[in-house]
Amino acid sequence: MIYIHKEVVTSTQTELLQHINDFPHLTVLSAGYQTRGHGQFEREWESEANQNILCSILIKYVSTERLVSIQKEISLLIVEYLKKYVEEVTFKDPNDIIVRGKKIGGVIVESKTKGHEVLGVVIGFGLNIFQTSFNYKEATSLKLEVNNTLDLKKIEKEIIDEIIALF
Repeated sequence: MIYIHKEVVTSTQTELLQHINDFPHLTVLSAGYQTRGHGQFEREWESEANQNILCSILIKYVSTERLVSIQKEISLLIVEYLKKYVEEVTFKDPNDIIVRGKKIGGVIVESKTKGHEVLGVVIGFGLNIFQTSFNYKEATSLKLEVNNTLDLKKIEKEIIDEIIALF
């Protein structure tokens, strides 16, 4: 695994996709801030600098059959992980992670193919950790939901490790 952290990027997802041939299998790119972070269908992902997990992982060896299930698989993995902190966490199709009826995170999966060959898959996930103010009224963060002391980098590493173990 190669781990790269940048303070500012346009989008971890976009950067890995644009340079898919330059990075090896299991390259992780995280950021403190994204100037054009996005979710499914190019919806804007709101995130204050250094308050949340903004991360994408490049997977190079994925069958076309598995490609269909990755987004839900990763979303459910994160839901299970978050149950260590909060009980009322669920998955809402197609890619939302919900705590007590509010969105805490999301997963986006994009791929590059050539014919029937998958050249690479980029799994992106955003997870609100410390941010407490949102323009989107149906958003929340772990800080708003739990009284525990939180360690953003520890949470990020543990989720990344669990995702990478699947590949």
